[in-house]
Amino acid sequence: AMEPETQFELLLKNDSPREGNAMLRVASRNELEVEPDLTEEVAPSVIAKMDAGRRRLFILVLALPLVLLITQFTARSGGFHGGDSATRTTIIAREAMLFDDTCGPLHSPYNVSSITGSGQMSYQSGTLSSVRQALTSGNLDNRRVILVGDSVMYQIFISLVCLARSAGGLVEYGRKAKIIGNASIMFSEWGGKLLTFNERKQATVEKNRDTFLSRLGESARPGHNWIKSCEDREVMKFEGLALTANDIVFTHATVHGEGRQANMEKIVRLLTCMDHARNNGEDPGWPTIRIVASLPQHFPGPGGAYSDADVVDPDGCLLSINPVESEFYQQETLHFVENGIPLVGRDLGLEDLGMYHIGGTNPEVKLDCTHWSLPGVPDLIAKEMMEIAADLDPSGVDGRS
Repeated sequence: AMEPETQFELLLKNDSPREGNAMLRVASRNELEVEPDLTEEVAPSVIAKMDAGRRRLFILVLALPLVLLITQFTARSGGFHGGDSATRTTIIAREAMLFDDTCGPLHSPYNVSSITGSGQMSYQSGTLSSVRQALTSGNLDNRRVILVGDSVMYQIFISLVCLARSAGGLVEYGRKAKIIGNASIMFSEWGGKLLTFNERKQATVEKNRDTFLSRLGESARPGHNWIKSCEDREVMKFEGLALTANDIVFTHATVHGEGRQANMEKIVRLLTCMDHARNNGEDPGWPTIRIVASLPQHFPGPGGAYSDADVVDPDGCLLSINPVESEFYQQETLHFVENGIPLVGRDLGLEDLGMYHIGGTNPEVKLDCTHWSLPGVPDLIAKEMMEIAADLDPSGVDGRS
């Protein structure tokens, strides 16, 4: 059995492009039944023997099917009036796909929404329209939207970037993707030295980061430990970039047991420090920091939590769990909710969406009830993130806190 992060690394091995989605191909067909050519059934000699009046009437009768055919074609192809329901259905089908693996960050093992139906769910939830509205509002101009977390948070980052692309607002791919309005969507696993998970990989990443910062000079080093920055009332930084009150960071406790308790404690420590500083007018211009609720797992066990026993002989992911039985949910209630810290995605009813996990669709893992098929559930979090980011008060306090 494999821990979730090991599963994630296996998922990234296969990034070969999949064929175009069958639903798109079927929905885009526009088949016409062409009427037969009736003139071939009438001998020329018969037409020649008719007088002028009867000939005109006969030609009119022959032309009628052609007129009907042209009318039918005009209606089916949209004509001059925006198209009929069949054409609109085609447009809706294309919209309902939202995105596929032609979107750069989307890895093939995640692109199984045609099997799970998660893309249709996401579309019906208004994810694309909400992201488009946020992008075109102008409220995100010059803003950095930063996601810090594990592979589940990275799935949300994929959703943000790919929905921005589908909405026509993506300028450039990358871990620091650029969107319209001189804004950006960024991802880091350990930005701010806030989280601990997958410690061996973390040590390598932090060593590389320290090497990078040393090349920038000593002045670049302060600010990358956000708790220390708060306690010293210094500007917070992200990979050499000074963050401002116009920026917003989303992070979470992760799904990794080895560092989860410490992660929650450090998050509470940081937010408490920031609140105290702001109440005393000592904020040098820190970003808003919002916490994302742990997306529920749906392994066949109590609360849907992962365990070695769950994946020995898997029958599939649970369709629904009772969140109160989830250890993650209980921990976040204690550390965040009871301390008045709002959680993004906490009340979306994700505990009842177990059918939208990758599940058993990836042949390289027995059962994945942690990660989600895309487009899908992570889009719902991305939608809420973009709404929060677009509603952000430049003073550093967003309108939904």
